[in-house]
Amino acid sequence: MSKRKKYPQLLRGERAALAARYPLTYEQREQQHAAFEADKLRPEIKEMLLTELQQLINGLSFDIEISRCQGSAMAAWLAEGKPLMMRMDLDDIESDAYMAMDYLAIQQLANLCLGGRVNAQANDTDAELTVTESRIALRIFSRLLRGLEYLLRGNRSGGVAEVMKSPTLPETHTAVVYKIRMVLDGEVISWFIWLPVAMIIQPSLPTRVHDGSQQVMAVGAWMNYPVKGRAVLLEKQINVRQLQQLLGGKFMPLSLQDNANFRIGKQQMFTGKVAQEDGKLVFQVTEK
Repeated sequence: MSKRKKYPQLLRGERAALAARYPLTYEQREQQHAAFEADKLRPEIKEMLLTELQQLINGLSFDIEISRCQGSAMAAWLAEGKPLMMRMDLDDIESDAYMAMDYLAIQQLANLCLGGRVNAQANDTDAELTVTESRIALRIFSRLLRGLEYLLRGNRSGGVAEVMKSPTLPETHTAVVYKIRMVLDGEVISWFIWLPVAMIIQPSLPTRVHDGSQQVMAVGAWMNYPVKGRAVLLEKQINVRQLQQLLGGKFMPLSLQDNANFRIGKQQMFTGKVAQEDGKLVFQVTEK
């Protein structure tokens, strides 16, 4: 009598849906770790987002809700709606963050930022955005992201937010996705934000064992290794009133600092002076 090999049975129905998913790749495990760490900070993340929004929208009482989303559902939402997809590079981690809002949400938020109220009858999602509405959307994205940077990493990046001409979603394993819901006057305004994994956790790249026979990089090559640095000449914080004045065509007085800070990533390396030589701006170290 022959013995037939028994194979494990496949899970069916609800049992398959309840089964724990194990990330196979290194990137997926890093994303899962970042999501776990972000979930532990959810109350702080919510409070930070609420604080930043309240500073942009003065004199209005509202609450927000945040929920973590799966990236697979975002593609369907992007295809069905007409969202504005924005991107912002983060100098410190060399990664990009993203935010997407549909046109109606942008119009409602712009109205609130400019002192108006939510229009409960508004339902025209095909109306094109004005220049002011696009700028306010970018301002909201920049403000929220820098607030989250300060919470998660202890610094604020010098990156610039921009509108993506061809909206594309980042890979699901590269970011943690949140849906933000702003609740006020019985109405809900919602949008999505993608936080890169490296913004939440410090990536722990797997170490490779070398036997000493293979050199990783020639000694002379280190001198030509690219380093991304920036000289900070001016940092200035403005409020909503000043932003409205700028959008209206007014000027903002600026005064350059006597000393400029040179930074690599978030680390300040030294200070110096900015001068002009042969018609070009140059930087000279004055204090290490």
